[in-house]
Amino acid sequence: MSTPDGRSTRCATCSVRSAPARPTTTSSVPCGSSPTTPEYHDDWPGWPERMATPEPPVCLPCARTALRACPALRKGHIAIRAGHSTLSGVRGVLYRPGPLVPKPLDVVLVPCEDPAIRWTCAAHLVRELFRCTIVEVR
Repeated sequence: MSTPDGRSTRCATCSVRSAPARPTTTSSVPCGSSPTTPEYHDDWPGWPERMATPEPPVCLPCARTALRACPALRKGHIAIRAGHSTLSGVRGVLYRPGPLVPKPLDVVLVPCEDPAIRWTCAAHLVRELFRCTIVEVR
C-alpha cells in the first residue's frame, strides 16, 4: 500500500490515500495468524511502546481498505495508534565487502546511527512508535 518511494513512511502520510495522516493514524502491523496475540510482542519490553516497524502508517478510517488490499494484513494484524513516531532506521539487505563485489549477508533492521547502514541496501524505512494504543479496526 505504501508509495514506491517510501513517502508514506518518511512523511507519515496515510499509505491508502497518500495524503496527510489524520489524527487517528494507526500502523497495522502484520503478526502471523492471530490478530490478538502477535508472536513477537515479547521482543519489546512494554510492547508495543517503542516498537520499530517498517509498515507504513494508515489512517484508522482507511484501515479496512488496507486489510482488504494487503495479503499480509489479512493473515493477521494489530492496529496500533501511535501518538508520536520517529524515523529510526531502515530494513534491508546487509552486505559485507567481498573480493570483487559486496556479498549479501541477511535481511536486517538497522538504526540510523549504526555504521552498518552504509552497507545496507534499504527496502523500507523504519519508524519507532511512541504513546501507543492498540485499537480495533471495524
